Amino acid sequence: MRLSEHGLNQIRKHEGFGPDIYRDVAGLKTVGYGHLLTASDKAIGRFKYGVSEEGAMRLLAEDVAWAERVVNNLVRVSLKQQEFDALTSFVFNIGATAFRRSTALKRLNRGDKRGAAEAMTWWNKITVKGKKVPSQGLSNRRMAEYQLFRGDKDGA
Repeated sequence: MRLSEHGLNQIRKHEGFGPDIYRDVAGLKTVGYGHLLTASDKAIGRFKYGVSEEGAMRLLAEDVAWAERVVNNLVRVSLKQQEFDALTSFVFNIGATAFRRSTALKRLNRGDKRGAAEAMTWWNKITVKGKKVPSQGLSNRRMAEYQLFRGDKDGA
């Protein structure tokens, strides 16, 4: 499966657009719609002068490809488009290793879609001074992914 335009727009909404290099909540250098700067980006000074919104959209389309592959490779049950979109957003945000080990994936592959959607909402914390604390931004994103996955709303 591939991420739909609606799914891509949901990721854009939750990532937000930053034309200049900024540090995300984890302190990692980022630009555009959540594009993490790679060692080669840094070495060649790529994005030294930022990125346009059009350029950020191209980066995002490239960046979500790995998350699509992860969902396609690890999920063993059939998915509706909105479920795939929600999972791709989730994986894009938490990473492949975390998803592989997650209760959400385990429940999903057992056929427990409701339980999988619930488990996705648990990933709403950031580390501050060595402690996991809830993040309102991640809580909002997880609720939107939950709603999109469940088909309750458009994933607002």
